[in-house]
Amino acid sequence: MSKARLWKVLLVSSVLFVFIASAASQELQLKGPPEPVTAGFFQLSFTGAENPRKVIIQRSVTADFTDITSHYSPMGHFNKLALSGFSSGEYYFRAQEQGHTSNIVVVSVQHHSLLQAFILFFIGAAMFVLLVATLVRYQLAKHASNIRRLHA
Repeated sequence: MSKARLWKVLLVSSVLFVFIASAASQELQLKGPPEPVTAGFFQLSFTGAENPRKVIIQRSVTADFTDITSHYSPMGHFNKLALSGFSSGEYYFRAQEQGHTSNIVVVSVQHHSLLQAFILFFIGAAMFVLLVATLVRYQLAKHASNIRRLHA
């Protein structure tokens, strides 16, 4: 075997070994929103699962998971999960797959104040009323112009 061929075999073997070792050592990781959520919905994603269909995402109100309040299973081979309907507070999540447990992700939900919601609602309502009034005024002016043309 020539030296060049030996080097190629060693290089390919090394690359395969590194690839297999990195794939085997990949841990189950859960990711969530990096900042507080203001709308009550968010997305969690996981990596490092051998079989995404067997991953269970657990929710708890405590960081030690002594009281698990919910279990979520992503559908199919997807590695993302969209959750909604959360009130203000902190929620703890982790993923599990066949005895392997991921890191813990803390999701903080902080809804906008009720005062801010009402202010935005009334601003939108006022803009809607102005739009309707403008359209009605335009149509009345156009109608009056057409009547004047017919009588002239």
